[in-house]
Formats: sequence, structure tokens, C-alpha cells
Amino acid sequence: MSTDLPDDWREQMTSMIAGMTPLDDAMFTGGPALSALEQITVYRGQYKLRMYDAMIEELLGLEYLLGDDAREVLFRYLAAHPSQSWTLNRIADHIVDWLIEQGAPVEQIEMARVDRAVQSGFEATDGTPITPDALANLPRIRLQPPVSLLHLSTNVHEIRGAALQDKDPPELQFDKDVYLVIFRRDNRMRHWELSQGAWLVLQGLSEGKELMEAITAVVEQGIVAPDALADAVQGWFKDFAQHQLVEVVD
Repeated sequence: MSTDLPDDWREQMTSMIAGMTPLDDAMFTGGPALSALEQITVYRGQYKLRMYDAMIEELLGLEYLLGDDAREVLFRYLAAHPSQSWTLNRIADHIVDWLIEQGAPVEQIEMARVDRAVQSGFEATDGTPITPDALANLPRIRLQPPVSLLHLSTNVHEIRGAALQDKDPPELQFDKDVYLVIFRRDNRMRHWELSQGAWLVLQGLSEGKELMEAITAVVEQGIVAPDALADAVQGWFKDFAQHQLVEVVD
């Protein structure tokens, strides 16, 4: 490093290494092996590789789906969204919006949504488990913190699950109508396909609706016949409690 440094030299160097500003060798003296510019270029290269490795941990499904194009696509994302935090697990926060802006195929966008839901759920705090009996009086309830809801038009969740288990993934399918819940159980993230009615009740709760309001909305849409509602609701909430998807609001 040069001995005559500006007061904000740390901020300037961090910005260059992160790719937020052009490289400038003015603050580097170089050495016997590398010139000043080569030195800062090496630092930036090492930083990019570290950020890439951290990002891949959050985007395992998308990396698999992209295949040989993964490095090119995801390095472009990093160039557009360099890390702004000391916490590496925030690095993929903007991937879904970025893919949409790039006009990416629907399967890439949906896979990124699944990846982000898994990461968010894994980091979330534990909720408070409840039993089906606790729901008998129709208390006010909400989704547990690790739970996410996704409405997908492809089967990317099946492809992701198979790939992460080193199994042969199914063929990519389009024009599907998948009502997916992603949740944490026994310190593992899982996914589960719900009926449309069950999923819409959970969506209503995620929007802050009262329980009866969420159930009524499903009936009004004609998704469940009124004479079948009692049995349907009983089954839904037995499953919600068993999979620890909801908790009572204090």
C-alpha cells in the first residue's frame, strides 16, 4: 500500500474490490511479483470467487438448472448487485427481481423463488407449535416464521429436490398449477404440495386475515362446496398443526 493515503482509503479499496468502482492503482505500490494494478486485480478476483461460492450455497436449485451457464449468469448478477453487507447470506436477496428484469425463463425465476424461500425459512426463528385441539375455538393464527407459500407454474421444486438428493430429476414440466408450502421441520427445509383451498387459507392468514375470513373467502370462490367445508377444514388444520405451519397470535 502507498504510505500517502486518503482518509477514506479503506472505503475506496473496499469499493474497488467489490466491483462498485473502477480499479485504480494509485493507493498500491506493487511488489517484486505483481504491479500495483495486478495486485488490486487479484484482490478483486479473490473477492468475486468468495462471493460466488457464498451465493451458490443459497441458490443450489438455480445453479443446477442453469448448468454450464451458471457461472456466466450468476457473475453477471454479482456485477449488478455487489454485496452491500458484511453478512454473506444476504448476497442473493435480489436474484428473483434481477432474473425478471433480464427476461429470464419462467423456470429460472421460479427456481430462484424456491431457493430464496428455503434460505429464508432456514434462517427464520422457531415458531410456537400448536395442536389441532388448540384450533377448535378458531383463535387468531398466522404462519410460522419459517413458512413460505409459492404458486408455481412448473415443477422446479421436484427437480430441485431430486438434484439435491443425487437422484435423476423429473423432466421439466410447464403449465402446472402447484400450490406449494415450504417449511422447516427437524432442522430441515421441506416442501409440500397443498390443495388449492388449503393453500389459499394459508395465504389469507399470511395477509393478516382472521381465520374465518380466510376460510369464507375460499368458500366464496367456489373452491370448496359449503356442505364439504367442515370435513375439509378439519383435514386442513390437522395437517397444518402436524407440519407446524401455523401458530396462535398472542
